[in-house]
Amino acid sequence: MDIEERSLLVAVEALELPPSAYEKAVQRYKSLGEWFSRPESSVAENDPHIFVQGSFALGTAIRPLLAGESYDLDLSCKLRDGVYPQTHSQSDLKELVGIELEGYREAKRIQEALEEKNRCWRLYYQDGVSFHMDVVPGVPVEEGRRQELAITMESYGVKQVLARDVSNLAIYITDRRRPDYEDVDAGWMVSNPDGYCKWFESRSEPVYEKELVTLEAQVDEVPFLSTKDESSAGNTVAQTPS
Repeated sequence: MDIEERSLLVAVEALELPPSAYEKAVQRYKSLGEWFSRPESSVAENDPHIFVQGSFALGTAIRPLLAGESYDLDLSCKLRDGVYPQTHSQSDLKELVGIELEGYREAKRIQEALEEKNRCWRLYYQDGVSFHMDVVPGVPVEEGRRQELAITMESYGVKQVLARDVSNLAIYITDRRRPDYEDVDAGWMVSNPDGYCKWFESRSEPVYEKELVTLEAQVDEVPFLSTKDESSAGNTVAQTPS
């Protein structure tokens, strides 16, 4: 092994996520999902669905590069029933999710205040492994819009089955920078972090026929974080929670 190869190996090992951080992420993710689905939850009747997005969902999370930085776990909270752009504003949805997150923070005695970002709520942890969770509120995109997204993907060469499976996972998200943020029946931004992961998996394993399944569980599993040889579209945003 020459000096360049050794340098690359050292760099890769330094960027790998330590098992302790991964285990903490899984615990916190599942804990939050259980909180939203408990019978006393103010959004229990809205069928909440918590799922991972970003680098943890792709199995590519790395340790913070700078001292003092925290690990970043990106989540989506999708309310699958009872909240629609025709009945609620983005501000309404953001508040619904924020109320539950504040209750969770108080119940878990998290000292640092819940922070509102443009598209998400940020929850901080400081209990051994420094973490923050960015939780993006969302609601499902209606059938007509999903069909449009699928047709657009197909026009770019994506196979029909994959395009339909991916588009079915699209969600509307909140963004307080939009001028219609507090308006009911306004234009919402489309995002598809879960669909992006499905597409990413299909591109990462081209030699296998992967069956794409829409997960119905209340809380999805965090993808296995591999360390060696394995690797774990309109006005659309895929992976931007901030």
